[in-house]
This record gives sequence, C-alpha cells and structure tokens, in this order.
Amino acid sequence: MVELKRLAKQVALHEAGHYIVGRVLGFEVGEIKIRIMFANGFAGGTEITLLQKLNTIKEIIRYLEKRIQVLYAGVLSQSLEVNVVNEDKANEYIQTTDGKDDFCKVRELLRILLNIKYSPSETDKEIEKQLAEINDDLWKRTIKHVEREQAHIKGLSGYLADKIKKFDEEEIVTVEEINDMPALNERFSS
Repeated sequence: MVELKRLAKQVALHEAGHYIVGRVLGFEVGEIKIRIMFANGFAGGTEITLLQKLNTIKEIIRYLEKRIQVLYAGVLSQSLEVNVVNEDKANEYIQTTDGKDDFCKVRELLRILLNIKYSPSETDKEIEKQLAEINDDLWKRTIKHVEREQAHIKGLSGYLADKIKKFDEEEIVTVEEINDMPALNERFSS
C-alpha cells in the first residue's frame, strides 16, 4: 500500500503540472487519467488540445515554446520540494520513465524551434550552443510557472492521488471535478 501511495503521489504531481501549466499558458485542457500497475509501473495522461490556428512565424514560435513548457512541467512539478524545484531530481526524472516520453517530444520540438529561430549553422558546436540556449530559457521559464503555481499543482495532485485506491485501476478526473475545486475555480475563472 505504501508503494501505491508513493507512486500515486509522483504520477499525480507530474500530471497536475502538465494540467496547471497548460492551462496557465492558454491551452484547452481536459480530463486527467492515472493508472498505477502492480507489476509494471504507471501510466498517466493529461488531455491537452494541441490544435490551434497559427498564421505567422511568431505564432508558431510562441506555440512551440508553450508546448515545450507544458511538457517540462511534469517532471519539474514532480520535483517540487518545499516550494522550489529540485533541478537535479527533475533532470533525473526526465532521463527515466517518469519523463522520458515528454523529453523525446521536447527534443524534436527544440530542433524545429532551432530551425525557425536561427539560420543554418556550419558547426555542430554552434548548433549545440543554440539548442542549449533555447532549452535553458524554456526550462527556466517553466520553473517559474511551476514555483508560482505550486499551491494549485499540489492541491490538484493531492486530489488525484487520493482517488487512487488500488493497483491496475484507471482513475479519471474530469474537467468538471477540477473546475469544482474552489482554488482552481477561482484561479482560472475569467
């Protein structure tokens, strides 16, 4: 039971981070699903509508930057300690199953951003420098969002984790349930 609760808390923080930062950045968000498997880890997902009309290069850049931040928000939220992100833990999580899929998407999106923002470089060293600049900027911006929204992330993740009572059962938290949470209702009411 201790392992179930520990995993539930970690996955819930991860998914709540995607949800809250996605919403802060203007994405339409939906339900959150979490399943903790007895023999085989966990699965989680936050519904985010990625379809947006993009008419200019500037809009495309902004969209890609926001999407990368939403992807990073999972491991950064999972790494919250006493209201600040533990970047060493976040880097560890992003290399493991906790954030590996998100990081694969980030790497592809970073390359697209690089191709839009910079003219083709002659050297691998220059390319790596440019990629690092883009990545570091978005990582830091995401940390600011996560730390600023930590109360909402922790509140939502606590609700999610409390719903998980058994291994191998998928728990779904609907948009309506989330919107009924007073703190989130207040935060996102327009």
